[in-house]
Amino acid sequence: MSRPKDLHLKTRRKFETAIADLRRVLAAPDMDDRDRVLHHATWNLYSFMEEVARDVLKARTLIDVMRAAREASGPGRDGAEEELMKRLDHVVRNCGDAFDAAGFDQFLVFPDCAGCPADLETPCTIMRDICTYALDCFSYTRPRDPFAGMRRAGVFGILGSVGWIFDIPSAMPLALAALERDRRLEARGAIGFLEEYFNAREGVPVPDDIEQCLLNFAERTDNRSNATGALNILVEAGAISESHALSVIDDWKERHPWA
Repeated sequence: MSRPKDLHLKTRRKFETAIADLRRVLAAPDMDDRDRVLHHATWNLYSFMEEVARDVLKARTLIDVMRAAREASGPGRDGAEEELMKRLDHVVRNCGDAFDAAGFDQFLVFPDCAGCPADLETPCTIMRDICTYALDCFSYTRPRDPFAGMRRAGVFGILGSVGWIFDIPSAMPLALAALERDRRLEARGAIGFLEEYFNAREGVPVPDDIEQCLLNFAERTDNRSNATGALNILVEAGAISESHALSVIDDWKERHPWA
């Protein structure tokens, strides 16, 4: 199958056309130059994200294409899913801007989100749909899936953005479980989620079990960047001092002299 030149040459001006292009490329794993064309088709969606954040049906269409990318195969598939994760996060942040502009300063409990004002129902619904998809990714499996770690890291990024508006009861256990598993990419995503979570709840003390989990992780992991990230969460939240964190890192360097 030859590369569709219209995708290679044109930047789409309508969301529906850009989505149709992307669906077509995702469904054609044997297309010539497929990774390059798929990259272009995915990036074509970037300019529509503010539009998507104002339209529930368009957001659901984007989530449906995200599912198609998750199931697809062939060259460029992993990169397309990664970029689409970023597009979903972009939509979430735009929806969050609507809450900020309205001066809404309380957390809605997912999934019911009771108490959402009527004039914020559209961004609330979009964020709830994206959050539902994101959580579904933790139970998703496919054979020989080298993208699994990156997918979960991306999902934690989305949940971190949603967490400025929503309380998501199942997200914290997922993050702590990721730290226990200590798989580099997934753990990095979990640390990013926890950082966003406590930044959004400035002044809220870190619960003892979470503090201990982060300290244990920082001492146990063999990844210095992740260890430092875990400790920074505790320092920024006021749970431990900078000198305590530096002491933990010094001990870590003694155990990992070649890291």
